Amino acid sequence: MRGATSGHAIWALPAQRSLVCRLPSLAAVAAGLPLPMPALFKSRKNKLVTTLATAAKNDLQTAVYKATAADQLPPKEKHVLFVLQAAAEPTQQAETALCLAKRLQACRSAKTTVVAAKTLVLVHRLAVAGRTEVLDEAIPELPQVCGGQEARHAQADYVEACASYLKELCEWPQVGVLHTADASRWRDYPLHQITAELPTLQKLLARALECASLGSLGASAGAALHALRLRVCEDALLLYRCEAAAALR
Repeated sequence: MRGATSGHAIWALPAQRSLVCRLPSLAAVAAGLPLPMPALFKSRKNKLVTTLATAAKNDLQTAVYKATAADQLPPKEKHVLFVLQAAAEPTQQAETALCLAKRLQACRSAKTTVVAAKTLVLVHRLAVAGRTEVLDEAIPELPQVCGGQEARHAQADYVEACASYLKELCEWPQVGVLHTADASRWRDYPLHQITAELPTLQKLLARALECASLGSLGASAGAALHALRLRVCEDALLLYRCEAAAALR
């Protein structure tokens, strides 16, 4: 009898394991969620989508697309550096500006948080590198990033707040020195210049701190969103350093 029971249990184990393995999928179907894809298949699918999307693009357009691709990873540094180099070339500045503006125009829906976050990181890198001449067309698009009212969620609200902050940062004449050693030179500025600049500096610091201290992005937030938050947190620290240097004048 014990042997029969043991044999029955042994034969039942594979079925039990199969049911246990299927439980997450069954729960996803019941909740109306898409079934998870194997990581390898998903990676190959993303590469195929990128290949098809960039087939007719030139090198600059491809770099912008790949730097802001709809995956959960931060922008690849090699693509960001390519865009930075293009922004420094007078013959490519107009096209760079157009590519950035078009990418932001595609980020108005709350469903585009990942692409929007990565595009904001790219815009931020250009701004702090002093390449604001290629942002003239992009800056007017920033207030509309993730501004769509359908399917609102916390991550879209966060990206929208960061885009609003970034607009003010890009319009600040001193943005090009924020991430350089020149930021400490505030203490050497004439008093009338400090008096004129200090209100803007304090406002930017307040906005950066607000974005840096917003509630948790949630467990579903990927590295792309955290990369944006890291840039804003770094700004907050550097803006504080500028304000401290001005106060020590």
